[in-house]
Amino acid sequence: MKRLKHLNRREHDRTVRIVILRLKYISNFTDFAPFLYEPDVELRYSLWEEDIKGADLIIIPGSKNTVSDLLFLRESGVEDSVRAAAERGTPVAGICGGYQMLGMKILDPHGVESPLKEVRGMGLLDTVTTLDRTKTTCRVSAVADCSRLFDTAQAGTKKDRLKGYEIHMGNTTGDTGLFKIFRGTSRRGIADGSVKGSVWGTYIHGIFDNDGFRTSLINALRARKGLQPRGCKFSYRAKREEAINRWADTLRNSVDICFMLRQAGLKCCLGKSGRL
Repeated sequence: MKRLKHLNRREHDRTVRIVILRLKYISNFTDFAPFLYEPDVELRYSLWEEDIKGADLIIIPGSKNTVSDLLFLRESGVEDSVRAAAERGTPVAGICGGYQMLGMKILDPHGVESPLKEVRGMGLLDTVTTLDRTKTTCRVSAVADCSRLFDTAQAGTKKDRLKGYEIHMGNTTGDTGLFKIFRGTSRRGIADGSVKGSVWGTYIHGIFDNDGFRTSLINALRARKGLQPRGCKFSYRAKREEAINRWADTLRNSVDICFMLRQAGLKCCLGKSGRL
């Protein structure tokens, strides 16, 4: 009983609730892994109206089929719940496909995702997305004017430098420029992302891996609830490296590479143990 009470208390201490829409074709779950380590954040994947109503932040994630997931949200009534939350001032964020859904419309002249040439978006951002046959895949760095997203006191600094990656079909135009991104080693900045009121979106996957940006976001949500800001609790990069190293050690101690080589008719030069 003591352990159950302890767990309940810890759950109660999670003062910020983030709800990610559980799309049918959801992609890039790793975008939200950093929130799992935040002690004051409750992370929930859901489509329930009550969860959306009770959220401090709603995130529409990436999708393997943006048009299908958008139509699913519309037909199921989830879109209406998200729009109602945005009208109440609840922050809504879209990542990649979610960013595309938040705009005025999605054009698909080549039938990349569906036979529909044009689909109405949620209309929460003043943007239009045109899907094309070429997929953009690259690492990016970015500069964000956090004062457009968070109160300056919560953002800490006006300009934050971020790292992430893009993997999407299509281009989004209109009221863009929330972020300036640099693809690969290019020095030419490209306008990315949009913001309107409490709604914003971006093509940058891995944006929440950036500790400063993530902490500023959480502090902005805390401020909306009358809570004091707090510092960065951990380095997500260090957490990730630690997990990778643990997995590598497990493989090194468990895999008999010589046995595998012998099965393939090859010679092993690793010694008697055959471990990596």
